[in-house]
Amino acid sequence: MRRIVWTLFSLTALTTMGVRAAGQTAAPAPRNAPQAQARPKAATQGTPAKPQEARIPKPAVPPLSPAEIAARQKKMDDLLVRWEASSKKVTQLDVHMTRIDRSENWPAEWYDGRAILKAPHFAMIDFRAIEIDPATKKPVKGPDGKAKSKAHQKVICDGSNVWEYKDETKQIFIFPLGKEQKEKALLEGPLPFLFNMRAAEATKRYKMTWKEEKNDATIIEIVPRLDIDRDSFSRALVRLNNTTLMPDAMILYDPNGNDWQEYSLDDVRPNAKINDDNFKGVMLAGWKVEKNSPTKPGAATPATAPASADPASRQPSARRAPANPPKTR
Repeated sequence: MRRIVWTLFSLTALTTMGVRAAGQTAAPAPRNAPQAQARPKAATQGTPAKPQEARIPKPAVPPLSPAEIAARQKKMDDLLVRWEASSKKVTQLDVHMTRIDRSENWPAEWYDGRAILKAPHFAMIDFRAIEIDPATKKPVKGPDGKAKSKAHQKVICDGSNVWEYKDETKQIFIFPLGKEQKEKALLEGPLPFLFNMRAAEATKRYKMTWKEEKNDATIIEIVPRLDIDRDSFSRALVRLNNTTLMPDAMILYDPNGNDWQEYSLDDVRPNAKINDDNFKGVMLAGWKVEKNSPTKPGAATPATAPASADPASRQPSARRAPANPPKTR
């Protein structure tokens, strides 16, 4: 459950931190499955890519001088002050994103996503698997010019429970959240940086390093200090827009050393009007339900959703079409 909750909210807290530094080579990132399992196959992928037999060594980077380290730290401290002041003004957020799951051992998997967030404990993230052409390794476009996709996964936090819907297997996982878990949930990811980000607490939880400035954006490296975060990601790179102090890209590196996730964020709408029905988890007809007991962590009791459940209620509000189709790099 920790990985699920972290993904839900850290797509959000690290969302306020964005990163995909131009010209930087990506490396590993976290998985969003509710339990440890083999990497799921994505839409229309080819055969697994062969692992690299050898890597070209990178030129040695000279160590920074004490003066350079101090200068970077001051820049980071000054940015955190501005970032904190700006994030306090954001109480809800609606953002479109493109996610690419990459691995040294598997073909890339593409997802079109939308996140809707509201302080203090509400969130919804919906991902659609994008069809990939095995030959070009790029998204397949339909007659309308948009990338073809199908429902893949939706995660909802209603303030008391985390609901995960897995379309491929028609399963619903429900994780009740106690008072302490609610508070932790908002700390397990990007929300602390999107909503009322507190610099002092952020620096206790993460080692945050100013790396460079490019095209009116600051590249920040984030390394977790706590085990709860290290279980989900080993490092993150975020590209923060210097004007809006909102992220427009990020990379999350997985602790396994082989996988990573790239996020491109666009159509970011701070304090946008939000339909609260988006935060309501509902049962769906014919879907298998597994609910974790709040008194017995990890225990799940399979059940079947009542036949009267209306599948259409899964998306209570009209889904906003992505502002731009996924970029084919």
